[in-house]
Amino acid sequence: MNIRLILILLLSPFLFTSCGDSNEKLIKDQIEYIDDMTEILNKVSDGSLSSSEAAEKIKAHGKKGDEIMKRKEKLLKEMTPELEAELKKKYEEKTKQSVEKFMEAVIKLGQSGRATKELSDAIENMKEY
Repeated sequence: MNIRLILILLLSPFLFTSCGDSNEKLIKDQIEYIDDMTEILNKVSDGSLSSSEAAEKIKAHGKKGDEIMKRKEKLLKEMTPELEAELKKKYEEKTKQSVEKFMEAVIKLGQSGRATKELSDAIENMKEY
């Protein structure tokens, strides 16, 4: 056997997995998605972004959410119970913090008086990831 062929066979798992998608990457992207939404809402609350601009950003960001959902459907089929437990343990606190910050941003937005029906509708139409 040729040395190049041996090297290719030995390294191929690393070459293919490093470029592919994974459940861990999906979780990180879900957290980032929530954090992005939180940032948009906080900007409306502090007046640095209008409610209508925020609604448009949320609608546009929904495309990223749709991609996350497609990936989630595919990757969940491949997840073992062991991997699920490992990832839950690793990301549970970060996910919880992101969701709590999002909820705080929603409350802050409501208290700011800057929420419009258009923005409320955009928030309600966000998918849960």
